[in-house]
Amino acid sequence: MKESEIENKSCAEAKRHGWWGIKLVPLKCAGLPDRMFIGHGKVVFIEYKRPGEKLRPIQRAIHKKFANHG
Repeated sequence: MKESEIENKSCAEAKRHGWWGIKLVPLKCAGLPDRMFIGHGKVVFIEYKRPGEKLRPIQRAIHKKFANHG
């Protein structure tokens, strides 16, 4: 399954459950997650990968930075 297919299916499901999904386009910040979802008093960031794929080093660094900021 392509990453885009996984993303499209999860976005449709999130919308069905009342979440607002925003595609993050990194203009000057490489490694940002693919999507941000807002709903039910929460903000969730998602990085989509096909089964077996791993995060790139810059993505791991960005995820760590997010975690360090709560």
